[in-house]
Amino acid sequence: MYLIIKPNENSIKVLLETEQYKKIWKQYKDVILKSFVDVTGLDFQQTRITARVIDGGRSHAGNPYCSMKLAGDYRSIEFKLITIIHELSHRLLGGNALGVESLGLVGKSKWDSDEAQEMDHRHIYLFEYDVVKSALGKNWVKECRKYEERGDRDSPHDRAWRWAMGMAFSKRQAALKILASKAITRDKWEKVDWDKIKLINAKTWYQRLEMK
Repeated sequence: MYLIIKPNENSIKVLLETEQYKKIWKQYKDVILKSFVDVTGLDFQQTRITARVIDGGRSHAGNPYCSMKLAGDYRSIEFKLITIIHELSHRLLGGNALGVESLGLVGKSKWDSDEAQEMDHRHIYLFEYDVVKSALGKNWVKECRKYEERGDRDSPHDRAWRWAMGMAFSKRQAALKILASKAITRDKWEKVDWDKIKLINAKTWYQRLEMK
């Protein structure tokens, strides 16, 4: 998979931020992409993903029809690499139809709700930390924690992080295996009637992931 990082505009700030993103990704891309596969057993379903560096704002994973956005906000090189890993985690799940809407955990009207955000990030945190640790080592785990532990304990992201980090590695792997078993690769998307995804009970789903 090729991640193509481009500036979204030609301001000096964005051009400099873009070069930093490109430099850190070039340095670590091979070990990170290998770790995604090793930890999750999933493959990226796009051979090329375009990421555009924006002036400040909020990073966003995008989708197969919309570019990833990477915030150019003068953060550290380490923060930038974890940002890429986080947004690629979204793309890995989305490309395999493992988003919460595709799984039937929420309906279309609730895809951007706090509930949906928490569930989506629960799935990401089943492997993001372990991808970082496998690819980059223990020192980078601290950077991952800094990135994800923003201090707002009531936010969907923080609740999801605490849920996943409350599991041992073996339990995260077991839960991830259940999640990955629901994958639908892009070559099979045309056979799915996405308007008729059957809703499933979220409480039952997470009890299954937690082995309860």
